[in-house]
Amino acid sequence: NNDTLSLQLVKTRLQKTWVLKEGIRDGIDVTSYNSNEELCFSDVSRSKLNIKRTGNLSFLEYSFRNHKTTIYDTYQNQTYELKITKLTSKELWLEGSCIIGIIGAGRDNIIKAKYNAK
Repeated sequence: NNDTLSLQLVKTRLQKTWVLKEGIRDGIDVTSYNSNEELCFSDVSRSKLNIKRTGNLSFLEYSFRNHKTTIYDTYQNQTYELKITKLTSKELWLEGSCIIGIIGAGRDNIIKAKYNAK
């Protein structure tokens, strides 16, 4: 396992709790405002996954596409996408539309976020 090759399945690498390391919303660093944020991924399958963000009581279901590299959601006839740009056993990098409400962002914000495994 290294940054370019992993023998672990995507499900194994993704299905855990992630702690925010760095968050950028619309080009502005918002890490210090969201330093306690965590994402918990569960029930990862070929086409769906569940995500719970800090402060939420329950998991929300999202869909996968592009071989599990894009998480997406459709809301009011518009599709929002969040791309997984890096996934190792210890790091998760995301960028795109904020479908999950992470780093205090709304659906129309563009984000880049880096997480470490808890």
